[in-house]
Amino acid sequence: VQAEPAAVAEAAEALRPSATFVITDANVLPLWGEGLAAALQAAGLGPRATVVLTPGEEHKRLAAVERCLTAMVEAGADRDALVIGHGGGVVTDIAGFAAATLLRGVRWVAVPTTLLSMVDASVGGKTGVDLGPAKNAVGAFHQPSAVVIDSAQVGTESLRGYRSGLAEVVKSACVGDRSLFEELAADVEGALARTPGVVEELCLRSVAVKAGIVSRDERESGERALLNFGHTLGQVVKMKPGA
Repeated sequence: VQAEPAAVAEAAEALRPSATFVITDANVLPLWGEGLAAALQAAGLGPRATVVLTPGEEHKRLAAVERCLTAMVEAGADRDALVIGHGGGVVTDIAGFAAATLLRGVRWVAVPTTLLSMVDASVGGKTGVDLGPAKNAVGAFHQPSAVVIDSAQVGTESLRGYRSGLAEVVKSACVGDRSLFEELAADVEGALARTPGVVEELCLRSVAVKAGIVSRDERESGERALLNFGHTLGQVVKMKPGA
């Protein structure tokens, strides 16, 4: 968990890529995009191309992946390229899948900007898009080379979005961290306050639960199914927002 765009540049530098490509969306770019681009530029890794996606789950489609791939191929991406997914869960899902399919697979770094993407979407290597009404029907397991989290960025997301992220934290606590569950139950208002230090602790402990399970069952052949706890009902409600 880091608080500066320089941490992303440091992670990228360590991977020694031939070029970087940033995938973000129109909500994140004006808030956080300039700092990230400047940090990469200072490290000599200024993005060769930046793809700005339309925000929203309804745009998590193959067309968005094709747009990313086209931009990267046209900019001369090779197999040493590095894709940086900077945004919420939709962005990191699309960026990861684009990285998985570009030239049969290149490296990528997740830079999540919402609590839900920090504790769930950016961790575990599940990437993909929706197909018709089928949620995440097309995708690949493709682990990020790094995940860089800035807990202060949750300050710009909506209350509804932040609460969705907290629901995922509660799920992780139920699955693998009883003391975290008890702490959340005892201080709900503290969790809702979005204090960076508190958010950082929530992220670290939630990610520890998920990463531990994924390390033992990457492709969901057994124990990883626990991480779907609550998702079936949640996805039905998301796909039918009036429900």
